Amino acid sequence: MTEAVVGSNEDPAEETEDPEPLEPDDDGGTFQQVTNLLNIMDSGSAKTDAAGGAGPDMRKMLASVIITEKATTEPSAVINALIRCLQVPEISTQRKVNIYNILQEIIQQEGELEDQGVQRLVAIASKEMRESLEVEGYVKAEVASDTLVALSRNHFNLVMYELQHHLKPLNLTDEFVIVTLAKLANGNVFEFMPYMGITLATIFTMLRLTNEAKMCQVICSAMETFCETVQFYLRHLEDSVYPVMTEDQFAMKLFPMYRYFVTVWLRNHNPEVKLGVIKSLKPMLTLLLPNDDLRNQLYDYIPLLLAEYRGGLEALFITQVLRQILETSVTTNSPVPQMQLHTIFTELHVQVCSKAPAQQQYGSQNLAEIVHCFIALARSYPKELMKFFLGQMEMSQEAIRVGTLTLIRAIVSAAEPRMNVRTIYLAIWVVKTTLSDTRFKVRMAILRIIGQLALSGYQDRIKGWGLKYVSMQLTLSTYKLTNRRESFYQRDLEEKMVHKVTMDTVRIITSSVSGMTNEFWLRLLCYIMETDHTEALTPICVSLTNLVERQPRTKGVEASVASNSRHVDLPAPQKLLARLLVLMSSPYKGEGRGIAMLNLLRTLSQSIAPAMADMWELEIPLLVKYLEEHTEFTWNQKTWEDKLIQFLRNSLKKTRGSNWSLRLSKELNNQIESFDSPSLEKVCPHSVKTVQTGRGHQGQWDGVPHCG
Repeated sequence: MTEAVVGSNEDPAEETEDPEPLEPDDDGGTFQQVTNLLNIMDSGSAKTDAAGGAGPDMRKMLASVIITEKATTEPSAVINALIRCLQVPEISTQRKVNIYNILQEIIQQEGELEDQGVQRLVAIASKEMRESLEVEGYVKAEVASDTLVALSRNHFNLVMYELQHHLKPLNLTDEFVIVTLAKLANGNVFEFMPYMGITLATIFTMLRLTNEAKMCQVICSAMETFCETVQFYLRHLEDSVYPVMTEDQFAMKLFPMYRYFVTVWLRNHNPEVKLGVIKSLKPMLTLLLPNDDLRNQLYDYIPLLLAEYRGGLEALFITQVLRQILETSVTTNSPVPQMQLHTIFTELHVQVCSKAPAQQQYGSQNLAEIVHCFIALARSYPKELMKFFLGQMEMSQEAIRVGTLTLIRAIVSAAEPRMNVRTIYLAIWVVKTTLSDTRFKVRMAILRIIGQLALSGYQDRIKGWGLKYVSMQLTLSTYKLTNRRESFYQRDLEEKMVHKVTMDTVRIITSSVSGMTNEFWLRLLCYIMETDHTEALTPICVSLTNLVERQPRTKGVEASVASNSRHVDLPAPQKLLARLLVLMSSPYKGEGRGIAMLNLLRTLSQSIAPAMADMWELEIPLLVKYLEEHTEFTWNQKTWEDKLIQFLRNSLKKTRGSNWSLRLSKELNNQIESFDSPSLEKVCPHSVKTVQTGRGHQGQWDGVPHCG
């Protein structure tokens, strides 16, 4: 290999060939060989290797590998050569970066090195990272800092001594001294702990001297790392061989810094400084809040945090800090001062009820954090919070009402520990004040709260007012949809949304509530008879089936009518059966209502016609199977009609000798006549025909004719 002379004006690529393994040599020879290899790494236009076709990147990598490989046999000689290379005047930034990167690889590879070489390298790297930080200076400082961190793994005391030498009270240190200390703490937790107290105390004395935004950000970032390091240390105390520093001792060191951050730096006009401060508060609070003596003092600074919502800072980061404080106040049973409640309520509530500013990137995440804040507040101050909500409801603004109801729903759905009964009672009291509001968003919000109450195990709390409201909305939305006008498309769309939420709420109630009163069941059953909005019948039938299956009934339908006739007019069994049979003539309408209605008939068989129950248990599954095996595109209408007629004939055979079939015949005629427009509901316009004898109560069944 042709050796290149250091400082030559000729292109290094012209004077060097492919790098070859270094041969054992004296230090001067090693230095020259290392220099040549570094020249190859610096070259951006090295010649392609004729044999291997290696490009410049490959040549650089090979040169680096050869130097590190040489260090396995002669670590001191190679490290000294690299240190000499670092001291060459007017060395390029890229060359220094390459040297430091190689040194880091050798340090990681060799582990413990000679103290003399380490001391020289520590001094050079320390000086490098403290020099003027221009654009290229940052690159050199960063790589020099990383080299010191690599050395600290086996030579911690030497590195720490150098850094502490440049960390003096009331003397603003260089940026990368703080940066490197944070890296050292992160990579050497237990070794760093004896220095943590003095490091924090010394940095605190520098805060008043820090005027540049960049240095403020560096200190904030370092504080994040220091606090996370302390948390790790406290979780693994059993692994420490150094004197133990308690959590309270750490907290006392941190509190003055937290106070200065919040009272001074958080008011800085630079948004980057504000962001650095607010991000550093979370790990600091993790150590501060468990301290009983400091917690109440921390509460005093909550108004300063709330003020930042109007300071242009990303709201999410403020809310995360606030949530941390509020949730800790719950777990430690030390609520925030009552005099601060109104400000907290107001600042958080307005964000839920108003659209987030365009510059806020994390609007949805912020709302999720706010919800957790209100849950914590509901645990500590339920009466005060619900009184605030009530005051907001009285404003009658739709956005405010919907936002408030959304928060109430979140409070109801809170996970363990569940809200106490008193809080739920107060929340329902607030909700009831808005039941007369006819705006569609408010109606949907109330319906969702009712459904959430059922899901969260508060079924007893929705009996009466809740079931009545759901029934009313079911009727109201159905009426509006069946009497809609073409000129009010937007209103129709809104009503469809209400109807969907209503149906979802019905499904929740009927699938999650056991022991429900008959009132809701009867209302749903009557809905089948009254509605012209037949698209809604499928979920209603499914809900009825669920509700009946979950609530064992000992009384028949007619007995239920007698006991509830003052509230609900339940249809006669023949009327209900006739209604379902006519609607089932188009089984695939309304998301497949045929199967839902058949399952409902089977569930109600003992109530509708006990004599038919056993036969229905056999026949209905066969009808369901037919519908399941086909679709609206593959079924045969005539075949289905025949099956229905045969099902009806077999059913009525069980009622011979009574007037049951006469009443069913009348109801079938009435139902068929009620569909006064050409539709699939009229495919079988024949009613049941019975033959009367001329005497008494004796009746004779002649059968049911097929549709002609």
